[in-house]
Amino acid sequence: MIDIIHLGIIVAIPTLFAALGGIYTEKSQVFNIALEGMLLISAFAAICGSYYFSSWYAGVAYALACNFVLALFFILMVLVLKINVFITGLLINLLSLGGTTFLLRLLFNTRGSFQSPKIEALPRFSIPFLSDIPYIGVLFSEYHILVYVGILCTFIVHIHIFETPFGLRLRAIGINNNAAESVGISVFKTKAISIMLSSLLCGLGGAALSLGFISLFTENMTNGRGWIALSSLILTKANPLHTLLIVIMFGIFDGASFALQKYNVPSEFSSMLPYIVTVIVLAFYSRKDKTSGYLQEI
Repeated sequence: MIDIIHLGIIVAIPTLFAALGGIYTEKSQVFNIALEGMLLISAFAAICGSYYFSSWYAGVAYALACNFVLALFFILMVLVLKINVFITGLLINLLSLGGTTFLLRLLFNTRGSFQSPKIEALPRFSIPFLSDIPYIGVLFSEYHILVYVGILCTFIVHIHIFETPFGLRLRAIGINNNAAESVGISVFKTKAISIMLSSLLCGLGGAALSLGFISLFTENMTNGRGWIALSSLILTKANPLHTLLIVIMFGIFDGASFALQKYNVPSEFSSMLPYIVTVIVLAFYSRKDKTSGYLQEI
């Protein structure tokens, strides 16, 4: 059981980064459905950087640079050209799916998946002393670096949004754009920053997905993680700490699906398990609190 929790935390990190990124845009009234595409394209970029330079540093840098450009495109479409945010998000998701499939075949001459000894995985670390505790020590050991960064980012994002002047401006825009502008807040600048932060956090999630667990890229490897992240942050009213709990729960059941395959459980059922359980929990959460802002507007 402890091993499943350990694996689940690793599996949850890409979804966590995407959810934290989505919290910024949700707070600024930019409903970002492109989290799935941002995760996928940055996962591919991370593999490219790590492969060509044999360095995980390059992989993470490629993922962030790729999503930086993607954020500029998002800002251009939504804030400058005033194109519908849902259409823009859908466009990014479709482009990322088709584009990564095309580039996989073009650059690496392969279909389905790509793996190479030249791809350097993220380094793994253990927490001193805590990792030596009998039985539960495994929960504090052998995580790749972005696991620790992701959990730390959860608290940083919480403080940034709820305890800083920028966070106050961000939440003010989320409540009423006109009122925020009337007191001198730049709506365009604040929304642009929120989109940029969202995209960069998704970039870290993509790097964690392709370099953190098994160091390969497969077509559509996000497998709905961006949508799970979006659902989680909406139903927790974009609270980073509550979102962390739901995302880790998803990761634990996702990790359990790998364990079930060792007992000859059909792979189709084990693959469905984390999504079924997550939908049940999200449904329960939504019945408990039906006041999420976007659910009221849709």
